[in-house]
Amino acid sequence: MKHILKFLLILLCSHIAIARTVDIGYTSHGLPFDEEKDEKLIGGLIFDIASLIVSTAKLEPVFHSLPVNRVEEFLVSGYIQMLCLYNPSWLISPDHFTWGPPLLRQREFFIIRQQDENITHYEQLKGFNIGSHLGYIYSDTLMSLFDDGEATRISRLSTLELYKLIKLNRVNVIIDNDYSFFYLKSQGKANGLQLTSLIDNIYPLHCALSKIKPTLNKKLLSAMNIIANQNDVAKVLIHYKNYLPSSANRTSN
Repeated sequence: MKHILKFLLILLCSHIAIARTVDIGYTSHGLPFDEEKDEKLIGGLIFDIASLIVSTAKLEPVFHSLPVNRVEEFLVSGYIQMLCLYNPSWLISPDHFTWGPPLLRQREFFIIRQQDENITHYEQLKGFNIGSHLGYIYSDTLMSLFDDGEATRISRLSTLELYKLIKLNRVNVIIDNDYSFFYLKSQGKANGLQLTSLIDNIYPLHCALSKIKPTLNKKLLSAMNIIANQNDVAKVLIHYKNYLPSSANRTSN
């Protein structure tokens, strides 16, 4: 009987431990969004903000690296419960998920070499090879240029590989967010490059929740709203102040 009771106690403790965890998905692009060591997420904006949300809900985070083209599938199925620093327009069926309040704002710029002519309108992109993030959906105007064959899209999963494209003159321009650009600039990995005047889009960044576990959703949404109302994200950004844009903590246009 003692052995049975011990076994049941272990099962109960295991169930409680599992119930206290939140499975969080992310796609690996590199700092400042994610920092990995031995294939585990250990830092970056996604790690810090998602961990803040989960700890505010008095739960424990478990991070899972996901392929870009299967993020939505894993969120629908409930394999992951939360996906952070995303925008609804980046998903095919955003209505399938519960979205928290905006936590950050991200601007997508066209980036060129220092010696190149500034880009101020989309007409200048016609005939260009444009480096982009694999699987990303950009503005309707830019996507039309790609779809109509008026510009050629060359995609990379890694942000560093994207920047190598323009440094090696394999593309005319790349498109990337201001967070990554200023971070790489601070690390000496975007030297010789500059932001153009043309911003492709400005995105409020949220966390998306799977609808599989509504009770858990309620806890996480409550935590997100507390963080948003108290502007706790600004405290997280202090650790990144040396290489983030001045507009980083704004969540509206």
